[in-house]
Amino acid sequence: MLTGDILRRSSERFPHKVALIRDATRISYAELDASANRFARALLQLGLPKGSKVAIVSRNLPEYAIVFFGTARSGLILVNVSVLYAPDELAWVLQKADVRVLLFDALFSARVGEVLPLCPAIHQVVRIDSPEAASAAWPDVIAAPIGFDAFFDGQPAHDPGVPLDENDPFCMTYTGGTTGRPKGVLCSHRARAVTAHTVVVEEALDERDVVAIVTPMFHVAALNIMFQPAMLVGAT
Repeated sequence: MLTGDILRRSSERFPHKVALIRDATRISYAELDASANRFARALLQLGLPKGSKVAIVSRNLPEYAIVFFGTARSGLILVNVSVLYAPDELAWVLQKADVRVLLFDALFSARVGEVLPLCPAIHQVVRIDSPEAASAAWPDVIAAPIGFDAFFDGQPAHDPGVPLDENDPFCMTYTGGTTGRPKGVLCSHRARAVTAHTVVVEEALDERDVVAIVTPMFHVAALNIMFQPAMLVGAT
């Protein structure tokens, strides 16, 4: 199974069911699926080669889910980056992973703005806004990034149809780095699907469940053990 199929299958079974809740925001499975497709198409229009890295530095926002599944359908590789990194650590990870596209939570504008001059390989920068980050300052010396919605506005909502294999690499998560610099761990679509299916069986999850993602989604516990299995069964 491809990672993008996790969302596709649930959106076909439960198109009008609420997939995501954050505060007053409610997003259905059909809406999430369409947004993921539009995001994937926007990535593809950048003309980057298959396997290029897309990094996200964000809190647990609905946009994280769109980026997760959209990148999965594009043939690019998602790099989940900790929001706790100091500027030098963040710059090191972005450089080491050879990131070409960076999406960041506006709450971290100052930190991202500080490291961007150190990462000339980054081709596109996209800012994810939220009410609590509305006043976040952006350095005047760097061109303002495009907004998240504007990045894929107008793109078609159907699957881009990129040919993928379940053994293709999909995502990279960095280890804690307790004995040195963090190390990137690359995982395939198949690895993520096996994890999701295993958790569904072990925890007896189904579409009636409501799963609270209380740990950060840049970490494997939230992303792979909580979020993906919930999406697989059509939970909220």
